[in-house]
Amino acid sequence: MAQRFGKAEKLKSRKWIEQIFTEGKSIKAYPVLAVYRSFEEQNQVKIKAGFSVSKRKFRKAVDRNLLKRRMREAYRLNKAKLDVLAESGKTIGVMFIYMPGKSLSFEEINKAFLRLAEEFTNVKA
Repeated sequence: MAQRFGKAEKLKSRKWIEQIFTEGKSIKAYPVLAVYRSFEEQNQVKIKAGFSVSKRKFRKAVDRNLLKRRMREAYRLNKAKLDVLAESGKTIGVMFIYMPGKSLSFEEINKAFLRLAEEFTNVKA
């Protein structure tokens, strides 16, 4: 499996994002909260992911973008482990939300994505 995070894998649909937050389930692995929902629509990818950092907690766009880059990179590296959640014939929409009010290192964020992968396998089993 290619370790890329291409355009087709990015969650951009406002309709999907709204449905994820209204009807989705959530899993928390500090410092990241994952809210997800499955969709019947078939796409060429199993998981579509979006990333969010609070503007209230991080006023400067530079700080928000840094944290989103760190989360995207951690997702890209651990995406094969997160694919367990996807059912055949369905696409999963996931929003990853950064929770704390302070900036954490990439290593801490990466550990959170590893814990999320474990949680997703527990949910699936």
